Amino acid sequence: MKTLLLFLFLLVAYTSAEVSNCGGNCKSGNCPVCHCGTEVTNIRDNVVDYCDYFGSKNNECCRCLIKVLSAGNPNDIVYSYVDESQTTGNYAVGLFKIGQANWPLCNYGKPPCSPQENFYCAKKVLQWKRFSFSEAWTTETLRCQKYCPQD
Repeated sequence: MKTLLLFLFLLVAYTSAEVSNCGGNCKSGNCPVCHCGTEVTNIRDNVVDYCDYFGSKNNECCRCLIKVLSAGNPNDIVYSYVDESQTTGNYAVGLFKIGQANWPLCNYGKPPCSPQENFYCAKKVLQWKRFSFSEAWTTETLRCQKYCPQD
């Protein structure tokens, strides 16, 4: 009986650890929910097509931001705690790390995990906040400064 209980405990611990990093999509390893699944994918070969779809004035900037933000993984997730007790947090998902607060405004409240949903939400965020493409992701733009001049 003790062996069975130990096995069940280890199984639960292993499963919890596996879920918390979402199969590699949640780099910080602290995601309570794997909104974009547990399969790591990459659109590296199609980034140019997706940046064209996005309609960026500067495809080099678009490609650099995707590389910096998500390494081309549309299922990439970031979970950040918003309180000191670390009980509440927010998600940012996809190629452009669309924040959870924007999901109802651009994707009917669902996380925009597919490249098409993520680009659509990125376009909407830019429109609503009246940012230029390079202003919306300021910190990341600094890493892509060569390709993302301020508009």
